[in-house]
Amino acid sequence: MNIQFSLFSFQRFIRMVFSVAILLMSLPLMAQEVCPPQVMYGKNPETGQWELFRYCEVPADWETSLVLPEEENISTSSTTEPSTPTQRLPNDPFFPELWGLQKIQAPEAWTIATGGEVIVAELSTGIDYTHPDLKDNMWVNPNEIPGNGIDDDGNGCLDDVYGCNVTQLVQGSDGKTYFSGDPQDDYYHGTHVAGIIGATGNNGLGISGVNWSAKLMAVKSVSYLGFANFTDAKTSDAILAIEYALKMGAKIINASWHIDDDDQPELLREAIRVAGEQGVLVIAGAGNRHSNQNIEQYPQYPASYDLDNIITVAATTENDELAAFSNYGNVSVDLGAPGMEIYSTVPTDYQIDSDVPMYVLVSGTSMATPYVTGAAALLWSAFPNLTASEVKAYLLDNVDKQPSLEGKTVTGGRLNVYRAMMAAKEASTPPTTSSRGQAIIIAAGGAKPENTLFSFTHDYTQRIYRLLKERGFNDDEIRYMDPHFPDIDLDGYPDEQRRDYKLIDPAQELEEVFNKTASQLKEGQQFLLYLHGHARPGYLKLNSTYELSAQHLNELLNRLPPNVPQILIIDSCYSGSLLSVLKHPSRIILTSTDDFKKAWNMKYTSFSENLINQIQRGNNLGEAFKNTENNIINDPRAFRDQRPWLDDDGDGQYTTKDGLRALETFIGGEGVAGADLPEIALVHPHLTLPGTSAKETLWVRVFPAPDFIHQVRAVIISPDSPVMDYEGETTDFSRLELTMTYNPAQDRYEVVYDRFCTGGTWQISYQAQDKQGLWSEPKFGEVESAANSQDPVCYSPMTVTMHLNQTRYTVGDTLRLDMSLQGTGLADVYVAIVFPDNSFMTLNYPLSFNFPNTTSPYLTAVDLSASKLYPVLELVLPPGLATGNYSACGVLVKPNEINVLDPNQWIHWHCAGLELY
Repeated sequence: MNIQFSLFSFQRFIRMVFSVAILLMSLPLMAQEVCPPQVMYGKNPETGQWELFRYCEVPADWETSLVLPEEENISTSSTTEPSTPTQRLPNDPFFPELWGLQKIQAPEAWTIATGGEVIVAELSTGIDYTHPDLKDNMWVNPNEIPGNGIDDDGNGCLDDVYGCNVTQLVQGSDGKTYFSGDPQDDYYHGTHVAGIIGATGNNGLGISGVNWSAKLMAVKSVSYLGFANFTDAKTSDAILAIEYALKMGAKIINASWHIDDDDQPELLREAIRVAGEQGVLVIAGAGNRHSNQNIEQYPQYPASYDLDNIITVAATTENDELAAFSNYGNVSVDLGAPGMEIYSTVPTDYQIDSDVPMYVLVSGTSMATPYVTGAAALLWSAFPNLTASEVKAYLLDNVDKQPSLEGKTVTGGRLNVYRAMMAAKEASTPPTTSSRGQAIIIAAGGAKPENTLFSFTHDYTQRIYRLLKERGFNDDEIRYMDPHFPDIDLDGYPDEQRRDYKLIDPAQELEEVFNKTASQLKEGQQFLLYLHGHARPGYLKLNSTYELSAQHLNELLNRLPPNVPQILIIDSCYSGSLLSVLKHPSRIILTSTDDFKKAWNMKYTSFSENLINQIQRGNNLGEAFKNTENNIINDPRAFRDQRPWLDDDGDGQYTTKDGLRALETFIGGEGVAGADLPEIALVHPHLTLPGTSAKETLWVRVFPAPDFIHQVRAVIISPDSPVMDYEGETTDFSRLELTMTYNPAQDRYEVVYDRFCTGGTWQISYQAQDKQGLWSEPKFGEVESAANSQDPVCYSPMTVTMHLNQTRYTVGDTLRLDMSLQGTGLADVYVAIVFPDNSFMTLNYPLSFNFPNTTSPYLTAVDLSASKLYPVLELVLPPGLATGNYSACGVLVKPNEINVLDPNQWIHWHCAGLELY
């Protein structure tokens, strides 16, 4: 059995089961584009208040007609929250209902641009061009005189002021036949789509479109009869509509419809290809008329065309799942976008009161498609020099990756218009050298399982990157060298564009990075080098085979312009031994240790931890170093006799003469305001456990509010934790780190730890990280445990231990999980994988998987008369797995125990934590 395939297939199977369940529950709503769940806005005769009423209007020839009121007291006045620095929010009263806009980060994108007059042709049932939320954004034909019965511009469409109706012929005043120039929507579909694209934003009315001021060209290519009888679009009408859109200057065509493969699709393909030659982008829905199909096997057009100017869109839910009705295809369908219960405009004929415009909820890929169309229009309006292929590339290259779309779409992601806008903005701004300077960040040592230091190395280099960005350095000025991609914005996805070098061939990479840096540094700027990792006296270990000597580093640094001040921050053991070689009048060198002592702590706190926080507070280098030095000297429990060194007078030594230049030096220059770090505001009091228990709830209160906090962690320090000397790469820096969860009832973060078995005072270090990536200063709490705890978990005659080959993984890594059992007696053994959302899955022997959150023993009645080792699983991690913190847990219980989920029944348990990034 191929284990990789089995696990991947199982997860797909689970998703399929959930999808089927959702589909079955949704059967009454599956004809949503014929009988949409509507929201009517009208006056309640009992209360006299305007309210929303949701119901489904069933056609007369169906068995019954039901009106199911579901009142939602939504005021017509604005309920918009004040804008934050990172968002721009419109004053439209129903904006809070528009979950799709918030999902694709439109409010963030609107800080760059809110829209412009990009002409978008909406090909569907027409648009209600009188709708109060659409009329100001309707395209107007400048060469047509309204109502004179003459085809003034000679385009074959009579009196086409707002667009054309190619499904209807009319006679002009000259007796000739023309297409009708009245594209009024006689259904609801086209108007609903148009509102998603470009309802007028920030007008204090109704909703906002993705593009607040797009120019909506109504091209009616489908009649009401077409949708009601499920005949969909006709090829001939679609081609005529495309030709009209091209003739009248449309940049984007929205195609929320399809034709089947028996309706001359090659003719439609040619029309779209011609559109591509004219620089027009076509956005098409993957379709849901034939629900949940793979359109590679059952083609639908235009979604299935292999043309460069088409983007095909699947529908996603508010939880970023592929909608149960949505088609898919990993070759033809490019990305997902919100398409479930989307609130938008419908024709005013639908309204209850003549003064109140109508809005309804509708689901479908027809609703997902205009999100992408609106995003393309927004992007093009902000960056008008882009080509159609560039607009497409920005949208597809900057999606939010989603497990539900992996293998179902080309990108495996859902639309994120803000990412696309930011990428275009960065690319449109020529690389410029700011007044700040250049920086090189090196995550040294190598990301291999036995290097337990590397998780700290990777964390601190990311924090330095964020610090430099905060201090005014731009991405072009920072050279990031790391075998792993960073996650600078903390969204759970690697920022691949931020890594410049992989440290696979450090010698060659160092040559390139220093030559490039030297060529771009200018007088008045600043150079910074930050390096973290393993070392021996005089050498820094960059990977498993390459060491950078102090002499070679000095040669590289000497290539930099002599009139540019240099700041070197080196955090490694023996880092002080580099001072004598690196000494230079233009350099300020900060090292985490002296030259030869082995006292160098990383496990619970560190030189970098302290120094970064000091700099983030706005301190100059002198103050930051001195405060860090004092913290280290005053904490002998953690640091023993570790001593940081500073040389800023160029003599290669740390003496009382050093520090004067550092007091005048700020990273990024003087005047940069210090950051407001999060804070552990309150820690639980000293806790004393009774001898009968080894369990306690740990808690802290944090500032600011949870909405601004990314994570809170507790690091458990046992009374018998050794104070280590550094022993090179074999030094064990692993530690027990627990993620705390927010308890709103108590307004605090909590975690339960139940293995306070060693007698004495346990220390717990607490830290909070905000959503900008800044960490608080650590605060400590204490737990007093009995010398001889009577908790069974502490003296169990049987033990289980889980073993992982490493602690951090990414797609493509090999995960190996082993389990060792020791002791005497009989026990049932359970093995479970706990996912980031705290759901779990138990495994059986030989390897098979159970349904989520169900229990089944891995082995029953195991005789532990001798030590046993079980290779549980080994697999190459496939794409599609959620990132985050997992646990691989083993649990021993009495044979035939029924209440296996009750921790009180466990003989022994152990979990090994891992991170998937």
